[in-house]
Amino acid sequence: MRAPYLYPKNKINEFVRAKEKWIVKHITKAKKSPRKRRDQIFVGGEYFQLVNKLSKFKKIEISGRQFIISATNKKLANDIIGKYLLDLTKQKISYLTAKYQNEFNLENYRIIYKFYKSKWGSCSAKNVLSFNALISMAPDEIIEYILIHELVHLKIKNHGRVFWREVEKYDLEYKTHHKWLAQNRDMLKT
Repeated sequence: MRAPYLYPKNKINEFVRAKEKWIVKHITKAKKSPRKRRDQIFVGGEYFQLVNKLSKFKKIEISGRQFIISATNKKLANDIIGKYLLDLTKQKISYLTAKYQNEFNLENYRIIYKFYKSKWGSCSAKNVLSFNALISMAPDEIIEYILIHELVHLKIKNHGRVFWREVEKYDLEYKTHHKWLAQNRDMLKT
């Protein structure tokens, strides 16, 4: 907890005691949430050991359970990982969009990709679907849920009951997938 330098200790302790249940609840929740280590990367819902090799050649290799990055420095390695995940996300969304082409009568929409900090996808009033480039780190069924969620927004621009019934038509496990995203948010970061 932060407090001004000369703030009375008894007031600080009083505040902490008043928020004790909230603090315990969030510490318990944080302990249960999966955490990835710095030497790991999560791709396609699976852990890989992240191996950085100093090299003038810029590339990624996946060998068994290793995700090997060849680059001249750490920043370049992160850029290579970002490009890899962006390309993989584009591939997966393109495949899934084609799969749902007939069900959603996809005509007047556009797709963009960005690296967001706190959202997986969005649909604008002008039907621009935007996807977080990091979603390729999630298992395929989670990526599909995210796409379905945004495709339904092309028809229904809110999160009311009608919206969720429509999502359920295409993803019977949408509640589980939604919960997975909430619980595994920290896994989907570089």
